[in-house]
Amino acid sequence: PSVQIDRICAHVLATQHHRADGDRDRQFLLDIDLAILGSTDDDFLRFDANIRREYLWVPAEIYHQKRLAVLTTFFERPHIYHTPYFRDKYESQARQNLTQAIALHRRLAQQIN
Repeated sequence: PSVQIDRICAHVLATQHHRADGDRDRQFLLDIDLAILGSTDDDFLRFDANIRREYLWVPAEIYHQKRLAVLTTFFERPHIYHTPYFRDKYESQARQNLTQAIALHRRLAQQIN
């Protein structure tokens, strides 16, 4: 059980940086974690707004800069998803959602400055 607990902990901790390190189970876990990026436009916009609510304590200027950095990191990856299943199903929509969200947060960050 100790080995299994260590493995599960490693999988959960991998969601901080979204690196799968070749572990197939971890690849699926990370893809599931990012599935929301490939959701419908409306669902993704709601998700993005909910993230802002979660971080309302962060000043808007800092929030939009940091959110922009996170979204850009995912967008600049060769593939957002690790597994062919998630790539085929969500990659295209995820890139569209990220493009819109990046533009939104860039615009909001510029308005504040």
